[in-house]
Amino acid sequence: MNLRYPNITNAPPSEQLAQIKSYLYQLVEQLNTEKENAAAEERQITVQNNSAVSDRTEQTRSPESTFNQIKSLIIKSADIVDSFYTQMSEKFEGSYVAVSDFGTYSEAVSGEIVKNAKRTEEVFTKVQKIEGEWAGYIASKAYIRSGELFIVGDTTLEAELGQELEEGAPVYGIEIGQTTISGEEEVFHKFARFTAYGMTLYDNNGKLAAYITDKKMHIPNVEVKNSMKRGGFQETLNSDGSSVERWVGVA
Repeated sequence: MNLRYPNITNAPPSEQLAQIKSYLYQLVEQLNTEKENAAAEERQITVQNNSAVSDRTEQTRSPESTFNQIKSLIIKSADIVDSFYTQMSEKFEGSYVAVSDFGTYSEAVSGEIVKNAKRTEEVFTKVQKIEGEWAGYIASKAYIRSGELFIVGDTTLEAELGQELEEGAPVYGIEIGQTTISGEEEVFHKFARFTAYGMTLYDNNGKLAAYITDKKMHIPNVEVKNSMKRGGFQETLNSDGSSVERWVGVA
Protein backbone atom coordinates (compact mmCIF):
# COMPACT_ATOMS: atom_id res chain seq x y z
CA MET A 1 0.00 0.00 0.00
CA ASN A 2 1.40 3.40 -1.07
CA LEU A 3 0.35 6.31 1.18
CA ARG A 4 0.88 9.88 0.07
CA TYR A 5 0.55 13.25 1.77
CA PRO A 6 -2.53 15.35 1.00
CA ASN A 7 -2.13 17.92 -1.77
CA ILE A 8 -3.11 21.20 -0.09
CA THR A 9 -2.94 24.25 -2.41
CA ASN A 10 -2.85 27.95 -1.56
CA ALA A 11 -6.58 28.13 -2.06
CA PRO A 12 -8.93 29.83 0.42
CA PRO A 13 -9.43 28.00 3.74
CA SER A 14 -12.83 26.66 2.69
CA GLU A 15 -11.34 24.97 -0.40
CA GLN A 16 -8.40 23.62 1.62
CA LEU A 17 -10.91 22.02 4.05
CA ALA A 18 -12.70 20.40 1.12
CA GLN A 19 -9.36 19.05 -0.16
CA ILE A 20 -8.54 17.55 3.27
CA LYS A 21 -12.02 16.02 3.48
CA SER A 22 -11.61 14.44 0.03
CA TYR A 23 -8.18 13.13 0.99
CA LEU A 24 -9.55 11.48 4.15
CA TYR A 25 -12.36 9.77 2.19
CA GLN A 26 -9.85 8.42 -0.34
CA LEU A 27 -7.54 7.27 2.45
CA VAL A 28 -10.35 5.37 4.23
CA GLU A 29 -11.43 3.67 1.01
CA GLN A 30 -7.82 2.67 0.25
CA LEU A 31 -7.34 1.26 3.78
CA ASN A 32 -10.61 -0.75 3.56
CA THR A 33 -9.59 -2.13 0.17
CA GLU A 34 -6.19 -3.19 1.47
CA LYS A 35 -7.84 -4.79 4.51
CA GLU A 36 -10.18 -6.83 2.31
CA ASN A 37 -7.30 -7.89 0.07
CA ALA A 38 -5.24 -8.99 3.09
CA ALA A 39 -8.20 -11.00 4.47
CA ALA A 40 -8.78 -12.67 1.11
CA GLU A 41 -5.09 -13.55 0.84
CA GLU A 42 -5.14 -15.03 4.37
CA ARG A 43 -8.17 -17.14 3.50
CA GLN A 44 -6.43 -18.39 0.37
CA ILE A 45 -3.33 -19.36 2.36
CA THR A 46 -5.52 -21.21 4.88
CA VAL A 47 -7.28 -23.11 2.11
CA GLN A 48 -3.93 -24.04 0.53
CA ASN A 49 -2.53 -25.22 3.88
CA ASN A 50 -5.62 -27.30 4.61
CA SER A 51 -5.44 -28.79 1.15
CA ALA A 52 -1.77 -29.66 1.62
CA VAL A 53 -2.51 -31.31 4.98
CA SER A 54 -5.39 -33.22 3.43
CA ASP A 55 -3.16 -34.36 0.57
CA ARG A 56 -0.50 -35.59 3.00
CA THR A 57 -3.16 -37.38 5.06
CA GLU A 58 -4.51 -39.08 1.95
CA GLN A 59 -0.99 -40.16 0.98
CA THR A 60 -0.24 -41.69 4.42
CA ARG A 61 -3.67 -43.26 4.92
CA SER A 62 -3.57 -46.97 4.19
CA PRO A 63 -6.05 -48.61 1.79
CA GLU A 64 -7.37 -50.67 4.73
CA SER A 65 -8.05 -47.51 6.76
CA THR A 66 -9.92 -45.90 3.87
CA PHE A 67 -11.90 -49.10 3.26
CA ASN A 68 -12.91 -49.41 6.91
CA GLN A 69 -13.94 -45.74 7.12
CA ILE A 70 -16.18 -46.08 4.07
CA LYS A 71 -17.52 -49.39 5.40
CA SER A 72 -18.41 -47.81 8.74
CA LEU A 73 -20.07 -44.86 6.98
CA ILE A 74 -22.18 -47.17 4.80
CA ILE A 75 -23.31 -49.36 7.71
CA LYS A 76 -24.21 -46.41 9.95
CA SER A 77 -26.17 -44.62 7.22
CA ALA A 78 -27.73 -47.69 5.57
CA ASP A 79 -31.47 -47.62 4.89
CA ILE A 80 -31.52 -51.29 3.83
CA VAL A 81 -29.59 -54.07 5.58
CA ASP A 82 -29.69 -57.63 4.25
CA SER A 83 -27.97 -60.38 6.23
CA PHE A 84 -27.87 -64.07 5.36
CA TYR A 85 -25.94 -66.94 6.93
CA THR A 86 -26.38 -70.67 6.65
CA GLN A 87 -25.95 -72.60 9.88
CA MET A 88 -25.74 -76.27 10.77
CA SER A 89 -25.91 -77.80 14.24
CA GLU A 90 -25.54 -81.28 15.67
CA LYS A 91 -26.24 -82.43 19.22
CA PHE A 92 -25.09 -85.59 21.02
CA GLU A 93 -26.17 -86.82 24.44
CA GLY A 94 -25.16 -89.58 26.84
CA SER A 95 -25.90 -90.75 30.38
CA TYR A 96 -24.51 -93.03 33.04
CA VAL A 97 -26.07 -94.23 36.33
CA ALA A 98 -24.54 -96.34 39.10
CA VAL A 99 -26.49 -97.48 42.20
CA SER A 100 -25.03 -99.01 45.36
CA ASP A 101 -25.55 -99.03 49.12
CA PHE A 102 -23.63 -95.74 49.32
CA GLY A 103 -26.07 -93.90 47.08
CA THR A 104 -26.73 -93.17 43.42
CA TYR A 105 -24.27 -91.58 41.06
CA SER A 106 -25.55 -90.19 37.77
CA GLU A 107 -23.73 -88.55 34.93
CA ALA A 108 -25.30 -86.68 31.99
CA VAL A 109 -23.15 -85.44 29.13
CA SER A 110 -23.94 -83.55 25.98
CA GLY A 111 -22.03 -82.11 23.10
CA GLU A 112 -23.27 -79.63 20.52
CA ILE A 113 -21.55 -78.46 17.35
CA VAL A 114 -22.72 -75.29 15.62
CA LYS A 115 -21.20 -74.27 12.29
CA ASN A 116 -21.73 -71.20 10.15
CA ALA A 117 -19.76 -69.21 7.60
CA LYS A 118 -17.79 -67.34 10.29
CA ARG A 119 -16.92 -69.92 12.91
CA THR A 120 -17.39 -73.38 14.38
CA GLU A 121 -18.30 -73.72 18.04
CA GLU A 122 -18.34 -76.90 20.08
CA VAL A 123 -20.02 -76.86 23.51
CA PHE A 124 -19.55 -79.71 25.98
CA THR A 125 -21.59 -80.09 29.17
CA LYS A 126 -21.16 -82.64 31.94
CA VAL A 127 -23.40 -82.83 35.02
CA GLN A 128 -22.45 -85.20 37.85
CA LYS A 129 -24.78 -85.92 40.79
CA ILE A 130 -24.65 -88.04 43.93
CA GLU A 131 -27.96 -88.78 45.61
CA GLY A 132 -28.18 -90.17 49.10
CA GLU A 133 -26.41 -89.43 52.38
CA TRP A 134 -23.40 -87.79 50.67
CA ALA A 135 -25.35 -85.84 48.07
CA GLY A 136 -23.32 -83.63 45.79
CA TYR A 137 -23.44 -81.81 42.46
CA ILE A 138 -20.76 -80.75 39.97
CA ALA A 139 -21.47 -79.24 36.57
CA SER A 140 -18.83 -78.46 33.96
CA LYS A 141 -19.27 -76.58 30.72
CA ALA A 142 -16.55 -76.01 28.14
CA TYR A 143 -16.39 -74.66 24.62
CA ILE A 144 -13.96 -74.69 21.74
CA ARG A 145 -14.46 -71.93 19.20
CA SER A 146 -12.55 -71.67 15.92
CA GLY A 147 -12.74 -69.22 13.05
CA GLU A 148 -13.42 -65.51 13.41
CA LEU A 149 -12.98 -64.71 17.10
CA PHE A 150 -13.51 -60.95 17.08
CA ILE A 151 -13.27 -57.76 15.05
CA VAL A 152 -10.64 -55.18 15.98
CA GLY A 153 -12.49 -52.24 17.51
CA ASP A 154 -15.49 -54.31 18.64
CA THR A 155 -13.72 -55.63 21.73
CA THR A 156 -11.37 -54.38 24.41
CA LEU A 157 -9.20 -57.48 24.00
CA GLU A 158 -7.44 -56.38 20.83
CA ALA A 159 -4.49 -55.27 23.01
CA GLU A 160 -3.51 -58.92 23.08
CA LEU A 161 -2.40 -58.69 19.45
CA GLY A 162 0.86 -57.02 20.40
CA GLN A 163 0.72 -54.80 17.31
CA GLU A 164 -1.44 -52.23 15.62
CA LEU A 165 -4.17 -53.49 13.31
CA GLU A 166 -6.69 -51.47 11.36
CA GLU A 167 -10.06 -51.13 13.05
CA GLY A 168 -12.53 -53.52 11.45
CA ALA A 169 -9.94 -56.21 10.70
CA PRO A 170 -11.12 -59.76 11.63
CA VAL A 171 -8.92 -61.91 13.85
CA TYR A 172 -9.06 -65.69 13.36
CA GLY A 173 -7.93 -68.41 15.72
CA ILE A 174 -9.01 -70.90 18.37
CA GLU A 175 -10.55 -70.05 21.75
CA ILE A 176 -11.00 -72.52 24.61
CA GLY A 177 -13.00 -71.76 27.75
CA GLN A 178 -14.38 -73.68 30.71
CA THR A 179 -16.69 -73.13 33.66
CA THR A 180 -17.13 -75.48 36.62
CA ILE A 181 -19.92 -75.18 39.18
CA SER A 182 -19.86 -77.06 42.47
CA GLY A 183 -23.15 -76.71 44.32
CA GLU A 184 -24.21 -73.15 43.57
CA GLU A 185 -20.71 -71.67 43.39
CA GLU A 186 -18.80 -71.10 40.18
CA VAL A 187 -15.26 -72.04 41.10
CA PHE A 188 -13.46 -71.86 37.75
CA HIS A 189 -13.88 -69.78 34.66
CA LYS A 190 -10.96 -69.11 32.35
CA PHE A 191 -10.25 -69.12 28.65
CA ALA A 192 -7.31 -69.07 26.27
CA ARG A 193 -6.86 -67.83 22.72
CA PHE A 194 -4.51 -68.94 20.00
CA THR A 195 -4.22 -66.68 16.95
CA ALA A 196 -1.68 -65.88 14.26
CA TYR A 197 -0.56 -62.98 16.48
CA GLY A 198 0.18 -65.01 19.60
CA MET A 199 -1.20 -66.99 22.53
CA THR A 200 -3.16 -65.32 25.34
CA LEU A 201 -4.50 -66.55 28.69
CA TYR A 202 -7.29 -64.89 30.70
CA ASP A 203 -8.32 -65.18 34.35
CA ASN A 204 -11.82 -65.74 35.76
CA ASN A 205 -12.58 -62.02 35.41
CA GLY A 206 -11.75 -61.95 31.72
CA LYS A 207 -8.54 -60.02 32.40
CA LEU A 208 -5.39 -60.73 30.43
CA ALA A 209 -3.20 -62.94 32.65
CA ALA A 210 -0.32 -63.93 30.35
CA TYR A 211 0.47 -63.77 26.65
CA ILE A 212 3.11 -64.48 24.04
CA THR A 213 3.38 -62.05 21.12
CA ASP A 214 6.20 -60.73 18.92
CA LYS A 215 8.66 -63.37 20.22
CA LYS A 216 8.11 -62.23 23.84
CA MET A 217 6.39 -63.86 26.79
CA HIS A 218 4.59 -61.57 29.24
CA ILE A 219 3.77 -63.14 32.61
CA PRO A 220 3.35 -61.60 36.09
CA ASN A 221 5.22 -64.30 38.04
CA VAL A 222 7.69 -67.12 37.31
CA GLU A 223 8.21 -70.25 39.42
CA VAL A 224 11.16 -72.41 38.35
CA LYS A 225 11.11 -76.02 39.57
CA ASN A 226 14.50 -77.15 38.28
CA SER A 227 16.58 -74.84 36.08
CA MET A 228 16.27 -71.81 33.83
CA LYS A 229 18.47 -70.49 31.05
CA ARG A 230 18.73 -66.77 30.33
CA GLY A 231 20.86 -66.01 27.30
CA GLY A 232 24.12 -67.82 27.98
CA PHE A 233 23.54 -68.20 31.75
CA GLN A 234 22.11 -71.36 33.31
CA GLU A 235 20.45 -71.03 36.73
CA THR A 236 19.89 -74.25 38.68
CA LEU A 237 17.94 -74.67 41.93
CA ASN A 238 19.43 -76.79 44.70
CA SER A 239 17.47 -79.02 47.04
CA ASP A 240 17.95 -76.54 49.91
CA GLY A 241 16.28 -73.76 47.90
CA SER A 242 19.47 -71.93 46.91
CA SER A 243 20.39 -71.33 43.29
CA VAL A 244 23.60 -71.47 41.26
CA GLU A 245 24.17 -69.47 38.10
CA ARG A 246 26.91 -70.30 35.63
CA TRP A 247 27.87 -69.41 32.07
CA VAL A 248 27.11 -72.20 29.58
CA GLY A 249 27.48 -70.22 26.36
CA VAL A 250 25.07 -69.34 23.61
CA ALA A 251 24.12 -72.02 21.13
